[in-house]
Amino acid sequence: MTGITRPCQRRDGLLELAVESGDWDEADRLAVETRTRTSPGDFVGKYELAFELVRIPGRLEEAISDLREVVDAIPREPDPLLRLGTVLEKAGHPDAEKFIDLARKMWKGPTPIAFDEVLAKRRSYIAKFVPD
Repeated sequence: MTGITRPCQRRDGLLELAVESGDWDEADRLAVETRTRTSPGDFVGKYELAFELVRIPGRLEEAISDLREVVDAIPREPDPLLRLGTVLEKAGHPDAEKFIDLARKMWKGPTPIAFDEVLAKRRSYIAKFVPD
């Protein structure tokens, strides 16, 4: 994400490894630890944590809350808008399309078609982790 300063390096990869291996107890423990180490102004850190929380069973609402906080803090960044929109869409939230449309408006890619390709990939990715 552009335009964001990062006060501290938050991720050491352990949370990602726990998620990848499906070790949900360890992932939960590391998610709590990561949240504790993430400063209130570290929106990149919160965004990265939300990325992992989406993949941890039972942590979807926490991920959505973090994504909303990131979008509120940096509303002109298309990637958090798109991630929030696709997560909300898959979870059946009514305001999902609003965030996808905002992401489309903020898109800085080479063409509108490129946005549609990214949107399709993001939807496919989210479909693997967010329950129906």
